[in-house]
Amino acid sequence: DRSELGKVIAWRFLFSVLIALAAWFLLPLDERVREIVVLAAFAPVTIFSTKFTDSLTGNAKLAGFSLSVSAIIGLVMMTGAHFLLAAIA
Repeated sequence: DRSELGKVIAWRFLFSVLIALAAWFLLPLDERVREIVVLAAFAPVTIFSTKFTDSLTGNAKLAGFSLSVSAIIGLVMMTGAHFLLAAIA
């Protein structure tokens, strides 16, 4: 399960970084709006993913644990992104 969790977390945050970079550099919006989109890219996944996984007879325990881990990592990354963007601006 550890390798599966590592894959899930790695893919999730790889795409979070890609979405955040695209939002910051490509969106033709105000700086504040782009910052909100960047922070939303790192926001923790919803609790419904565990229920959805369970309903498809998947590994609900792994889904629940990855939710907890991604929430902690996401909050740390959101805080770091906020401070980084504040320093850039």
